Amino acid sequence: MLISWLLAVPIVMVAIRYRKNPLSVCCRFYPFSLFLLGAYKLSTCFIVSDGGIEIFPTQSLGLCAACFQVFAMAACAFLRRGHYRIVANWMMLLTPSVMLLFVNQLMMHFGYYRPIYSYDMLVEFRNNMPLVFFGRIIFLALLAISVFFALCLLADAIFLDRWRMGNRPTDVDIRIHKSQIRITLIWTTLLLTGFLPLCFGCMWLHILFNFLYIATLVLSAYVYREGADQLRSIVAREDPATLIVQRLPRLLDMEKGGQTPWGTVVRTNPFFCGKAHINDVAEALGVSAEVVSAYVSSIGYNLVSWMSEQRLLHCAQQVGESDRKIVEIALTCGYNDLPSFTRAFRRQFGVSPSEYRKNSTSKPTPI
Repeated sequence: MLISWLLAVPIVMVAIRYRKNPLSVCCRFYPFSLFLLGAYKLSTCFIVSDGGIEIFPTQSLGLCAACFQVFAMAACAFLRRGHYRIVANWMMLLTPSVMLLFVNQLMMHFGYYRPIYSYDMLVEFRNNMPLVFFGRIIFLALLAISVFFALCLLADAIFLDRWRMGNRPTDVDIRIHKSQIRITLIWTTLLLTGFLPLCFGCMWLHILFNFLYIATLVLSAYVYREGADQLRSIVAREDPATLIVQRLPRLLDMEKGGQTPWGTVVRTNPFFCGKAHINDVAEALGVSAEVVSAYVSSIGYNLVSWMSEQRLLHCAQQVGESDRKIVEIALTCGYNDLPSFTRAFRRQFGVSPSEYRKNSTSKPTPI
C-alpha cells in the first residue's frame, strides 16, 4: 500500500513539470490508479476477522474494479487512444463501482452489512435475507460488465498500438515503448486476477498476490524511470515549436491522411477538411493543443488564418512543382470548386494558379 502511494508521487511531479507534453495526460491518471490500488490493499486488511476471510467484500471489489478502470483509461491515454476523452465511457466504467462503494458505506453505517465467509453462507442468505443475496449478485454482475467494458477499451488501444508499431522504424525509443507495453500487460493481468482472492476465503491467495503486486510495483518503478528519462530528454532536445516547424510540411504532404512518422494516425487531414478543431491539429502534429495555440499566437496569427495560409502554401507548392491538374489539387486540399480556390489563391499570391504555374521557379516553404 505504501509503495503504491510513494510511487504515485514522482509520477505526479512529472505530470506537473511536463504538463504541455501529450504523455502528461496518462501521468495524471496513473497516480490515481496507484492510489486506488493502495486503498484496495488497505481495505483487504479489514476483511479478516474471527469468523474467517470474507468472500465478495463489496468495498474491496469496488476499489479493485475502480483501480482497473482508471488504469485502463491511463493506458489508453499512454497509447494515444482517445477513449479517455469521452464522458460516457467514464460513466459506463465508474458508475457501478461508485454505486457499490456508496451502498457498502450506507449499509455499514446503518448496520445492515453482512459479511460472507463461505459459499454456504451465501446460499443461506438467499432464503433468510434475499435482499442481501440478490443485492450482492446484481452489483457483482454490474461490476463484471463494467470491468469487461474497460478491458475492451484497453484491448482496442493495445491492438491499435501494435498496428502503429509495425509502421515505425526500430530505435531505442521503440525499445523503451515496448517495455512499457509489457508492464501494461502485466498490470492488466494482475489487476484482473486480483479479483480471485476476493472470491475465496484463502489467506495464501492474498499473501501470494501481495508479493506479486510488490514485485510488479518495483519493476514498474524501473520502467517508469526509463520513461521519465526519455521524456526529459525529448523535452530538452526538442522544443515544441521546433517540432511543429519540422512536422508541418510532412503532415501537409499527407493530403488524404495516414500514418505519420511520429506515430499519429491521421484519418482526415485537419488542414484540408474545412473547420478543424485545435485538438485535431494538435493530435495530428503529435503535440498538445496548448503548444499549437502558443505557437500560432507567437507568429502573429489566429488558428483559422494560419491553417488557411498553410493550405494555400501547400497548394502553391503542388501547382508550381507538380504536373497535377489544378482542379485536382483544389478538390483534394478541401476547396469546394475551382473558382473558390482561384479566388483564395489570388488573394494570397496576387496571381491565379495557372499564372503561378507558368511563373513558378521556387518552392514556397510552409512556416
